[in-house]
Parts: sequence; structure tokens; C-alpha cells
Amino acid sequence: FAEGFGLPPLEALQAGTPVIVSDLLVFRWTLGCAARYVDPYDTEALAEAITRLCTADTRDATIAQLQAAAPAVIDRFRPSTVARQWAALLDELPGLDHPSS
Repeated sequence: FAEGFGLPPLEALQAGTPVIVSDLLVFRWTLGCAARYVDPYDTEALAEAITRLCTADTRDATIAQLQAAAPAVIDRFRPSTVARQWAALLDELPGLDHPSS
């Protein structure tokens, strides 16, 4: 019902597992098109999302769509990507003497 960032869904994507999450802004920002979103108070919507990933005729296509979107999401949060972003931010801060790395 509330999440600060969403490491478990990112870990699931990394493992190739389809993800269903609460329809929260943080998940939409973090996971983009690589997840299915449901209202956490709507049990029928959750059941439908699970059915689509497990037994529906569209199962394979749905999973393939989610898995195709996953690499771009995962790449955004790789340590090397995040380190470059932090380095760029720190390089822009005034008054700091630090070597770029």
C-alpha cells in the first residue's frame, strides 16, 4: 500500500519474473512498462492480473511484453549507471574540490 522505492520488484525483473505491483507513482516511475499495476484495494483486479500471467490465453504475450521492457528498467538502476549519475551531480556542485572519477 506504500513503498519507498521498490527493490523487490527490481530484483524480480532481474530474475526474469513478471511483476504485479500496487498502482503507486513510485512504481510507475521505477518500473515503467515492465510491470502490471493494480489497485491494492481491488482484489478482483489483482486476481485478474495474476490470471493473465499464469493461465490466460494471452499469458505468453503478456510475459514477453513485460520481459522486453525489463532490460531498460534494470539498466537505469545498475551500480555503474547510478555511480555515473552521482559523479555528474557532484561535479556540478559549487565549492567542492574533488577529482572526477
